[in-house]
Amino acid sequence: MNRATTHAGATAAKTDTYSIPELVNAVTTGKVRVPKFQRSYVWRPSDVIKLLDSIYRGFPIGILLLWQTDVPGGKSSIGPLEFEVEPNSQGMYLVDGLQRTTSLVGALISHPDVRDERFSIFFDVEKERFVGPSQGVRPHKSVPLTEVLNSRTLLSWVRRFGDEFNENELDTIDEMAGSVRDYKIPVYIVPQHAEQTLREVFDRVNGAGQPISRADIFHALFAHDADAGSPKAVASSLARKGFGAISENRIVQTLLGLRGGDISRDFHSEFRKGESIEDWFVKTETALEMAIEFLIQQGVPHLRLMPSTLPLPVLATFFYLHPEPEPWTKRMLSQWLWRSWTNGLGTGSGGQTPALRRAINIINPVQKQDIHPPESFRAVQQLLEMIPETQLTSLRVDRFSAGTASTRLALLALAHRRPLGPTGQQLDLRELFEKHGSDLIGQIFRSVPRTDLANRILWLPEWGDVLAIDDEIFRHSHLIPSIDMSTKFIEPEEVLARRRDEIYSAMRRFVIHKTDPEAVARRPLSALLVADPPAETE
Repeated sequence: MNRATTHAGATAAKTDTYSIPELVNAVTTGKVRVPKFQRSYVWRPSDVIKLLDSIYRGFPIGILLLWQTDVPGGKSSIGPLEFEVEPNSQGMYLVDGLQRTTSLVGALISHPDVRDERFSIFFDVEKERFVGPSQGVRPHKSVPLTEVLNSRTLLSWVRRFGDEFNENELDTIDEMAGSVRDYKIPVYIVPQHAEQTLREVFDRVNGAGQPISRADIFHALFAHDADAGSPKAVASSLARKGFGAISENRIVQTLLGLRGGDISRDFHSEFRKGESIEDWFVKTETALEMAIEFLIQQGVPHLRLMPSTLPLPVLATFFYLHPEPEPWTKRMLSQWLWRSWTNGLGTGSGGQTPALRRAINIINPVQKQDIHPPESFRAVQQLLEMIPETQLTSLRVDRFSAGTASTRLALLALAHRRPLGPTGQQLDLRELFEKHGSDLIGQIFRSVPRTDLANRILWLPEWGDVLAIDDEIFRHSHLIPSIDMSTKFIEPEEVLARRRDEIYSAMRRFVIHKTDPEAVARRPLSALLVADPPAETE
């Protein structure tokens, strides 16, 4: 490890470099740990390969941010890897660089208890590039990356398999291994007492690339595993309601919405000394419960059918400030919700997060002050003005993609028909999605790709062949066209073509009904009525 001296400046932080073997050793021995607030490992095999290729070519892969502090003994985890380690008074927490570090450790050490394809990487000697396994086995003329971290280990491997390679190829292997072992990764180490420096560096590092979510930052600064008031505790409590698992990031956005102002503000000064964070998470949970109840009333039985969860903090903030809005205002809020899913949350806003920020600001613009929020009708009217006026051109039934708004709108249109189960009972979609998840979205024909939306149906595979149920009411509930079952062959394409038209028509009627595009955002008639003055008496 080569240490570089910082200028005589404002902080006690220092820059340094780790060779890759030094970094891997620091992780496996527990000197470098992953704090609990870090997000999970999300890289794909292609991401790991790109990282290794950058190292092989000598490209920069970015700086690691470490916080030096006491670290306990016991189990230390990084991604899917786990190690028994000793306590270390000079240990360090990895604040930024989890994906890169996990990838290097996973790809370069031999760990028999871990079977993860993301870490099964080889160096193709002929093509001089990193590749994954070929049908589960080592590709022809390739070296497993688990053999290159130590020169003695690589030499032993070459003695066993060296006959596969010519002299030039053996030189290439040696050059690749040397490139990996000699590569230096810059690190920035913040000492334990310089917590403010850590916070500032943390925020700046996360200002570019793919930042850690605001929920993760909240965990880093405020929450602990045992805290009753935390995003994780609220998420767990709400999950028990049977509506699905709301992300912790949405929960933190909701908390900030309840407190008012710009929800992209800095967490560091969010709570005053003596202010109860737990109380605010109780308020957040209650507000989200009201939002969930509203969604269920709107015909959204489960989170998995929401075209987007972006409106959740907006709805929760609104119901926190206006728990019992007038029916007319509530109807307008419904129009806003469905229009946001169909046409997008906002125009000219530069993306989802700025649009969410604008929407929250409309409802509760003043930070930490909810005494006199904007009046409910005016707030919803301005929310509706945010939505672009576009035609229903985004409604697609040609392709099933579970994460898209269009597919989920189609599923909601099918759910709106109150589909029946194998014994003729109406399906409890909320309970079924909670228990079975995406498995509830089955197929009519096994021979047709799952990506054909017309071939997808709210039906569990264990219920059997949906076409075997010869009941007109049942088929109508699932938009299955009439089929002559006496014929020897059923043409799937013909059936699905007819069903595709049926789904599109039903989806269009459903969306038009929900969005009510011709409605005018006016005050309810009751608000225009003026009471007669009291009669004068002589």
